[in-house]
Amino acid sequence: DQITIIEGTTLWGDGTWIYAGEDKYHPGDSRDLKGPIASIRMKNWRRGEQDYEYLWLARQAGLDTKEIVDRVVPRAFNDYGDGFTDQTGQPLWAEKGYQFETARRSLADLLASSAGKLDNPAMAVHVYPSVLPEGGGDVRVTWTIEGASTGAITAIGTVASRGSASVRVDTTTTFTLAVDDGGVIRTRTAVVTVGGKDAEPVQGNLLFNPGFDIGTIGWTFQTDGTAEFTTVSPGFQSGASARVVVSEMGNTLSFSQPGLPAVHNSVYRLTFAAQSNLGRAVDVSFVRGSAAGVSYGLRTRNFDLTPDWKIYTVEFTSQNVADTSHDGTLVFDLSPYAVSDVEYQFDAITFERMSAPVAEVPADAQLGQNFPNPFNPVTRIQYRLPALARVQLKVFNMLGEEVATLVDGLVEAGLHQVFFDASAVSSGVYAYRLVAGDYVEARKMLVVK
Repeated sequence: DQITIIEGTTLWGDGTWIYAGEDKYHPGDSRDLKGPIASIRMKNWRRGEQDYEYLWLARQAGLDTKEIVDRVVPRAFNDYGDGFTDQTGQPLWAEKGYQFETARRSLADLLASSAGKLDNPAMAVHVYPSVLPEGGGDVRVTWTIEGASTGAITAIGTVASRGSASVRVDTTTTFTLAVDDGGVIRTRTAVVTVGGKDAEPVQGNLLFNPGFDIGTIGWTFQTDGTAEFTTVSPGFQSGASARVVVSEMGNTLSFSQPGLPAVHNSVYRLTFAAQSNLGRAVDVSFVRGSAAGVSYGLRTRNFDLTPDWKIYTVEFTSQNVADTSHDGTLVFDLSPYAVSDVEYQFDAITFERMSAPVAEVPADAQLGQNFPNPFNPVTRIQYRLPALARVQLKVFNMLGEEVATLVDGLVEAGLHQVFFDASAVSSGVYAYRLVAGDYVEARKMLVVK
């Protein structure tokens, strides 16, 4: 269709974004419109985005593209100040289409020459938690390598293709995973900050993987539309955050974490960082996992998000819990507000039990079901003690052989959690048992994928 631009003049639309702006290099395309931003044809915008994506791929492959880029792109307009309109001696945009096409062909040839190196090996290293209080503490480093049998991580040493390790951290530390890919050393990094203002309580947070430093492990995503639940870097003052991107909205869109302990008539606090590109809201609930209609004291609490990161918090008193339960589910429900093309990010989710009546302290020790289950390579096990006790928490295979000791020593009263790293055992069914003083908890089953 033709579009009337100014004073009755028409031109073919041809997928053009029209701005009141001048094109200094090609004044004929400005159509006598004055302003700072020139119009652009959509096909050129599309080509530019494709160029960027291919250059990103080349960067990941370690290729040198400077010569190709310099052929067709000036360094920066502000390098030349008022001399911008005088093109003499300045690096120019390519003036003919074939010059761009020649450069793109050179880039394609470079990519083709190293096609096997773009995703081989696929590497990742994560650290949880990513922020520690002053004095440091223990962190869990988890890594994955595909396409290579071994790698090396600073402060750990040589590692197999997949696994995790507990490391004591006293100062801000960068863990670097290095892999030899046919003579080319490729690296990935993860950082833990000591003394950061968003440091999580060492045992206070009831959530597994609250900062999404090991991907979306431990979280459940549900949708009947078209949407993705992934992680993206950087996060909110951290290495990663969860991202929900909606292509087509359905009736269901939520993410949640089940298996959380719930104690009746206790004060809980939820804190999280979030943003939404369209400023859409989210409802948060803490409900019974086996009966989602039963609220444990927090039901559809609404939070209005903004396009910028903000911290949100709410406190509530638990209800409808007959006794201490490990059947609580924290739900972030996006479905009432989400639309197509909306994007959310969540990070630094902290869910703490602030207080509990003394009368509700259990008479005996209690052992919770591990979460997630099945899992690989790491799962969380929680247990509760009524008083100081000597504790043993061990994992056994189906032959009754001990494969891991998670706790062995004196432990204070209260809620505790430990992590079982299954990277050194084969997949299958195992059991774990808690012995606390004179109390022996019946074994519970866990499954390694």
